[in-house]
Amino acid sequence: PRPKKVKAPAPAPFHPGTPTGEFVEAAWRYLEDDEKTRTRFTHAFENRQDALLGALDAAALTDEGYGVARHLLLELYAMLELGWPPGLTSVKPAVMEADTDAPPVPQPLKDYADEALFEAEQDEEQPLSSQELEVVRRLVHRGLAALWGARKER
Repeated sequence: PRPKKVKAPAPAPFHPGTPTGEFVEAAWRYLEDDEKTRTRFTHAFENRQDALLGALDAAALTDEGYGVARHLLLELYAMLELGWPPGLTSVKPAVMEADTDAPPVPQPLKDYADEALFEAEQDEEQPLSSQELEVVRRLVHRGLAALWGARKER
């Protein structure tokens, strides 16, 4: 018989601090390996983050652009939920419409988002155009700032 695949362990929460690069990497591996957890976070994201999803819908992106932005915001949401046990509140719609005075986003999360956006631009099958990439980047950065600002008990 084949040996059982060893799943990555859940990362230790970063609450009340900020995530490190190691946390982001561990959270990504954990979410990649654990379909049940990923599904749970997907449902929570869809049910609680209407403002984020509404902003994506309103942006009139191509299917590829929408898919990249939605997937990335879902991953970032799940990482924050893993690392911040008090949880997140729903993002307010106004936060997605303009730059706000949200607390600065930790660099490791921003780096993760930027790396994923770079990969989307370089995708061999369906690369995003530079114009659409700019719209997606703005939405993802605003969404990430909104999620970071939505932490409970800050």
